[in-house]
Amino acid sequence: MEGKTDPMTKILKSQLSHAGGWINTILLELSSLDEKTRVSILEKTGRYCAECHSMAAVKQIVQGTEGIPERIEKIEAKLQFPEVTVKGKDSIESITLEYPKMDHSCICPMVQYGVVGLNPTLCECTRGWIKASFEVLLEKPVTVTIDKAIARGEDACRFTVYPAKP
Repeated sequence: MEGKTDPMTKILKSQLSHAGGWINTILLELSSLDEKTRVSILEKTGRYCAECHSMAAVKQIVQGTEGIPERIEKIEAKLQFPEVTVKGKDSIESITLEYPKMDHSCICPMVQYGVVGLNPTLCECTRGWIKASFEVLLEKPVTVTIDKAIARGEDACRFTVYPAKP
């Protein structure tokens, strides 16, 4: 029976391929929208991703730690942040997250698993994911910038988180 594929696996692969094509079409259309609208839509998709895939871990870190430095250390290990740089002595001025280009070309699991192609529009979704995660982690609003992106032809993805000033 080698080489035979389970019928359910065939169906799931077909549906995943269909969903990937559908998402790629939407991403193409989103890239033609004005920046404000595109960023707003993709921040919401990133927040949805955070809620589905990482928010439970972030909330667990918040509940199990007393201070921000410990939270950042734990989130670094839990959520695939390979390089984290924190600026600020008395209070955090910024947190830079860098994902060097490795085996895969993007931090987004949909790209890593081949559901969608590499697309710079997805960087806005990742920004929303980071924003949602760090607002919970730091317990305050944050702004996130996209400083570098593999999807834009650069050698790494770099996002900087800026906590709101008290």
